[in-house]
Amino acid sequence: MTEQQVNGAGTQTPLLAARGLYAGYGSSMIVRDLDLDVPPGQVVALLGPNGAGKTTTLLTLCGHLPASGGLVLFDGAPTTASLARRVQAGLGFVGQERAVLMRLTVAENFRLAGCDQVVVQQLFPELLEHLPRRVGELSGGQQQMVALARALARRPRVLLADELSLGLAPMIVDRLLSAVRDAANRGLGVLLVEQHVAKVLAIADHVYVMRNGRIVMRESGTDLKERLDAIGRSYFADDET
Repeated sequence: MTEQQVNGAGTQTPLLAARGLYAGYGSSMIVRDLDLDVPPGQVVALLGPNGAGKTTTLLTLCGHLPASGGLVLFDGAPTTASLARRVQAGLGFVGQERAVLMRLTVAENFRLAGCDQVVVQQLFPELLEHLPRRVGELSGGQQQMVALARALARRPRVLLADELSLGLAPMIVDRLLSAVRDAANRGLGVLLVEQHVAKVLAIADHVYVMRNGRIVMRESGTDLKERLDAIGRSYFADDET
């Protein structure tokens, strides 16, 4: 079944999508009946309170966790491929644990990841002076720049990122999100899980809000910028009976 068959002919094919997705750990179902699209050239934000199922959703979409039900579609076609296979097909992933090799230098990290050095220089020129340094000697913000640069400099078609801002100063967060937005402007599809709601709304084209494993709100980023209270209410609303 193709994406056009799922969604109907005439619609733009998302780079990555979920249709009726169920996911969890063993007998514990965390994500239930989730539909989500990541179109090319757009930043999609996945928001929600702690425990809503956001990270489980990302891990299932990237292939780290198997889906318990429903479909994950890559380029319009259902996939059950592993994370490694999806990366080979053009998926980039930055998890909460920074995907960097602490004992190696910045340059070695980029080289082992097969990064395009020109893209690295364009993304984060401030890292160039640190190329000979071990990543473990860098600040947390610099390490996250390395992690994001490793993902983007492989020229993926879609990027999934889980809490890029975790534990970082606001200025560094702005820098990271700016790099993500610039990459999307060049055609990358992006799905961001992020707790800095106001900052991610400044760059997001579309927003999904999760609560208790389900999508409870879908809006454009523009529509929600002036209605942050609506997101807060969706976080804490009573469950429907």
